[in-house]
Amino acid sequence: MLSQAEQKTIIQTNYRSIYHLCLYRLKNEEAALDVTQDTFTLMIEKAAGLTNDYIRQWLNRVAENKCKAWRRKHRRDKAQVRLDELHPDALDRLLSQVGDYSLGAYYEKYEAVMLERLSPKEALLCELRFARGLSPAEIAQRLHIKVDAVNTRLSRLKKKMEKIIEEDIPFL
Repeated sequence: MLSQAEQKTIIQTNYRSIYHLCLYRLKNEEAALDVTQDTFTLMIEKAAGLTNDYIRQWLNRVAENKCKAWRRKHRRDKAQVRLDELHPDALDRLLSQVGDYSLGAYYEKYEAVMLERLSPKEALLCELRFARGLSPAEIAQRLHIKVDAVNTRLSRLKKKMEKIIEEDIPFL
C-alpha cells in the first residue's frame, strides 16, 4: 500500500516519462495530458493494491492501454460531415462533382496509377474484386485461401488504395 507521500514522489518521478510516452503514441498534446492525468488518477485509486516494486512498469502499461483506448475512440470520431447537415444545394453540387465515388470506380479510372503502386498480388485482388465483381468467398475459392484471409487482404488493400488516391490522384 502506498502512502500519500509515496504517491506524490511516484508522480513527480514518473510524470514526465509517462507524458512523453503518451505524446509519442498520440501525437496530440492535449490528449497526452489527459491520458497522463488518467493514468495517475488510476494509480491513486488503485494505491491500496500497488507496491513500489513494479510501479514504473505498471504505469507504462496503463498509459499504453489508455493511449490505445483513446486512439480507438477517436479513430471513429474523425471529422465527418453528416449529409443531413449539409445545405441542400451543397449536397447536389457535391454529388454532381464527385459522381460515383467508390474504390472500384477510381480503380477503373486511374488503373495505371493504381497498378504502378500495387504489388502483383494486390493487383490480382483488385481485378477479381473490383473489375470482375467477385465476392470474397469466390475469390477465396479461386485463390485457394480462406475467406477470412481474403477479407483481411481486401481491408488492407482498400486502405492502401485510399492512400494512393489521397497522395497521387487529383480529386476532380
